[in-house]
Amino acid sequence: MKRTIGILLAVLMLASVCGAAFADNAPAASKKETEQKILSLQKEYPDSVFYDNEGMFLPIPKAYSALVTVETPEKNEYGELFSVSETASIKAAEATGQYTAGAGWLFSISRVTEEQLHQMLCYLMFGSEVFGRDEDGMYYLFEHPTDVRIVRESYDNMDADMAIWSELNQWAWQEKENFMTVNPGVHAEARGNSEPEIQLARAAWMEGQVCTLSTEKDGARESASADAVPYVERLTTKVFIDSADGIEVPKGETLSLNMPNDGLRLDFFPEKGSENLIRIVHDDGRESLWQAEYADGKTKAAEIMREWYEALKS
Repeated sequence: MKRTIGILLAVLMLASVCGAAFADNAPAASKKETEQKILSLQKEYPDSVFYDNEGMFLPIPKAYSALVTVETPEKNEYGELFSVSETASIKAAEATGQYTAGAGWLFSISRVTEEQLHQMLCYLMFGSEVFGRDEDGMYYLFEHPTDVRIVRESYDNMDADMAIWSELNQWAWQEKENFMTVNPGVHAEARGNSEPEIQLARAAWMEGQVCTLSTEKDGARESASADAVPYVERLTTKVFIDSADGIEVPKGETLSLNMPNDGLRLDFFPEKGSENLIRIVHDDGRESLWQAEYADGKTKAAEIMREWYEALKS
């Protein structure tokens, strides 16, 4: 699938004005202002051409502008602002009678609300990552293929063009930084989507989710979603969570987040030196161990879980 959050958009809207492309859906009252902004950007970045949509701008290096097709969809519930594909692949798909949607797709940039992001974080977001947040609290996603999308009319043509295809893909990964450079209101932001982060998100934002926190000594206490939000935010902000295969599981006290709807629990370990280990135990016996690394070097996951547990006493 071209998009990880739902629907394929294949509306091509291109126009050239002074070497720049303008979205047809821009409000008429803002077109002059948009043109002036793009002219200003072109002076500052003369090696790029610019596309706009919903007040945001996407720079495309002039060296690649003839090689790619840029879509600027009308405002929609999926928040897609820009979608960039290799033009040669689109033409090859058309020539061979293939379905053109997704052919040559390199990347898309979307903008979603915090509520939409919370719902997305409850599931595995293959091919989609959070890279920015603006002053209005909107989040920006970089979406990319999880398979190869180059299309050619023959294998020989594909082999001949593989070098430029690789070059375009290497450039595509730089567009997150380029986008933030020309849209200074967007600042770097990352939200992970590892298994522990997915389950924590589900504890806070999954409708109908009921969970309990428990210790062997003091028993279980039920937590509603509203209770979970402030703690989940702290547990999943400015953190990198990765597999901790090979690390020995601590044998001491555990503080557990039990999620019967999902058939699993998350164990946290208050023992010094183990506070950022997280064990996931499924009802069928499967286990995995994870390590959280917080940007501040001070945050301890087990301490946050203890605060959450103590807050449920009342």
